[in-house]
Amino acid sequence: MKKTTLSFFLFIVTYCIFAQEKTDELTSIKQELLLVDSLLQAKKSITDVFYFYDDSLALAYDGNNYGFINKEGEFIIKPEFSYATPFEKNTGYAHFLEGLKRCKLNAKGYEITPDMKALDMASYYYDFNETLEVILKHPWLEVILLDDVAIEEDAYKIGELKKLKHLKYLSLKKCRMESLPAAIGELTSLEVLKLSKNSIKILPDELWKLKKLKVLKVNSNELNSISNKLFGLTYLIELDINYNKIKELPAGVSNLSNLKRIKLSGNGLQRFPDEITELSKLEYLDLSFNKINNIPDEISELKLLNHLNLYDSKLSTLPDGMWKLENLEALALSSNEIKELPAGIGNLSNLKYLYLSSCSLTTLPHEIQKLKNLKQLNISSNNLSVIPECIGGLTELTTLYAHNNQIGDISSEIGNLKNLRLFELAENRLSTLPLEFGQLTGLTKLSLRDNPALNLETLSNAFRNYPIEIIIHPYSVSVGHYYQKVEIVIPDINYFPVELAGIKNLTKLELSSCNILYIPKGIANFTNLEHLKLSRNKISSIPKEIGKLSNLKTLDFYKNSLNNIPSQMKKLKSLVELNLSGNNFTDEQKATIKEQFTNCNVLF
Repeated sequence: MKKTTLSFFLFIVTYCIFAQEKTDELTSIKQELLLVDSLLQAKKSITDVFYFYDDSLALAYDGNNYGFINKEGEFIIKPEFSYATPFEKNTGYAHFLEGLKRCKLNAKGYEITPDMKALDMASYYYDFNETLEVILKHPWLEVILLDDVAIEEDAYKIGELKKLKHLKYLSLKKCRMESLPAAIGELTSLEVLKLSKNSIKILPDELWKLKKLKVLKVNSNELNSISNKLFGLTYLIELDINYNKIKELPAGVSNLSNLKRIKLSGNGLQRFPDEITELSKLEYLDLSFNKINNIPDEISELKLLNHLNLYDSKLSTLPDGMWKLENLEALALSSNEIKELPAGIGNLSNLKYLYLSSCSLTTLPHEIQKLKNLKQLNISSNNLSVIPECIGGLTELTTLYAHNNQIGDISSEIGNLKNLRLFELAENRLSTLPLEFGQLTGLTKLSLRDNPALNLETLSNAFRNYPIEIIIHPYSVSVGHYYQKVEIVIPDINYFPVELAGIKNLTKLELSSCNILYIPKGIANFTNLEHLKLSRNKISSIPKEIGKLSNLKTLDFYKNSLNNIPSQMKKLKSLVELNLSGNNFTDEQKATIKEQFTNCNVLF
């Protein structure tokens, strides 16, 4: 094709790198292989676009199909492909499909068509029979994803996949299957089998034939029981049977000697499966959302356990053996009936995440300060009346959720938490803050919402020399993270809080929808303010003192009752945006104001 004809379909130089969902198990595969999912996204993002890679070759689209042209505008590959992607800057390859065969093209124009080892046909609701026909043409396949393909009553045909002698990974999530055929046992090369979110009621005994199986996910089905034969899968590393109807786990589970992760959440288990304590390699145990009311002391035998989830398990006591789990890094005990946390918690020296919300706690043990590696602590929705001194020992803490308690006092030791970034104290009974809050130099978000007795002057004193951004909004609060600044959410007010002027480095103040009637002269004391938002209030006039805010960059009076502005506002030389829309200015006033602020974007 000649250059003169290129203008018919090439009119803009740009391209969009397609996005694709990655799962932990298939990250490397999806980086290597162009899957159907990616190609469909590419078609959506590339229309009449070209991009010359290495100044020599480009993807071109003629309105119907994709092809590739050289710098002279000649097609080296005709536009006959429905799906294609531009050249990747990091690899130098473009990709396209010829039928269902992946092809790669480098900048020199050479085609590369390696054998396909993975096929992703998930989420496109293909006919299973047609899909199976295509799959069986590629006997070298190692990975197949058929998620959302409506297999339904054709499940018995899964056995035909036995012809794929190299198949290691098979995902059949959300395939509307009510049963799994016995023929699944003939896929003897399988290492990963995912059957999540179907309606499977029973697993065939033949599964035990999958001697190489390492990962089995059957979560979110309708299983009532599991055959002991399943526990002959001695190479199994991960077993996920979350959200089924299994009331009791067979004793055979102890045979899974290589198991590292087991998920039993949401099954209605009536007791802790004692046999689990024999799984010496176990690292991850999830028993949340069950009806277990007792944990055996033998849990201490799980020496390698690093994650234990007992959320909402109807527990009222905790065994001494739990405090011997020296490798534990995450412990979830939220939504149980634990009224007192044992002192043994201090023995878990490697703990990084501790969740104790909704446990009816009234105090925290002094020994909690020994958790020197703890990064996240959730003690929300309890009956705590104080943040005790021992919290000050958690020097690596980055996140502390303490909202919805009865907290009226915070120990001065809080100032030791130099790494704390998020501190949630909403819905408490605070009236003052210790001055040591100003030592929280890593803080980026502090919520004090719904503490109606809080004295704003104490807030001002605590953060006197701290870079601050304060947002007050009765309906919603924007959550953000700011470099060396902290966003503070404080109780709803209906006046302009001049008390906050004591914060020397207050840079942003947002007081939207607070029913503010006027701005006091004290606004002149907010000398470092850069952003002031007073939208949706009832302000009818602006004091001349606002002209002293020489650092102000944005000023928002959207939807107030203004019909005039003071001449002193012309002194705001740093102002780049002034929002006066939704007020009562005449057309003549609007024209005059725009003339006065020629270097500022004025909105009416």
